[in-house]
Amino acid sequence: MKPYYQDEYVQIFHGDCRDILPSLPKVDLVLTDPPYGIGYDKQQDIMAKSGRISNSGKWKQYNDDWDKPITRNLLNQVLEAGENQIIWGGQFYNLRPDRKWLVWNKIQRGIMTDGEMAWTSFDKGLHIFDMSRADAYINKTDGKYHPTQKPVQLFQWCLELLSKENEDVLDPFMGSGTTLLAAKKLNRKCIGIEIEEKYCEIAAKRCSMSKEDQRIRRALNQNICKLAQILDNIDTKCTKDCPRFDGCPVIMGEDLQDEITRRWLEILEEVRWK
Repeated sequence: MKPYYQDEYVQIFHGDCRDILPSLPKVDLVLTDPPYGIGYDKQQDIMAKSGRISNSGKWKQYNDDWDKPITRNLLNQVLEAGENQIIWGGQFYNLRPDRKWLVWNKIQRGIMTDGEMAWTSFDKGLHIFDMSRADAYINKTDGKYHPTQKPVQLFQWCLELLSKENEDVLDPFMGSGTTLLAAKKLNRKCIGIEIEEKYCEIAAKRCSMSKEDQRIRRALNQNICKLAQILDNIDTKCTKDCPRFDGCPVIMGEDLQDEITRRWLEILEEVRWK
């Protein structure tokens, strides 16, 4: 089967993983975040009613099947695809008891979940990764492309903990390609499978960016809150105990996005030559 995209470290396949997995060799590690049916749209509605966000319903453009949990047969197929596995949201499935769980502690406490968990096949102690919602979703280092996208830093942490350089990694629910990008940064070869072509395209673009392009994007994103703070007409008060929420463009609402973007891009030339 011909990859949708391929480079030295990454292969992307567009299609249903149920059809593609049987044709792939067994890998060292499956690292994935499958759909588990917790109702992302409902969580966004709750956040909107609380006044924390203004874009409720943004993800209702997707069909009703996108967040349904995978079947047991497919889960077994995914588990069999690798020597070891890291399954985010594993607590939603009837997996065997193991003591090596990974936890993403989101720091801020509020309406939505305080953290997320990953089941693993490793016989080791629990580990916790601390990263605030602000850093993950607002001061994001390379954009938000998918409704349930995980931070690249989180998946790099997973790989550094539980894999070795030059090992093979598989993500059969690739989404926008975060697993692939994290693996490539750490010199792991990675295969991704995604059923929606638009996400294959996004993942391919992310993986094909040069290191210089990535550096510029990181620098720009890290300045977004500073740019927001210099705007004159912003109420930057937040109920959460985190200075990174000060000037948050999500809390501010969508009406100022164009202005923030304009100010944001004004520093492009300065960043490019540093």
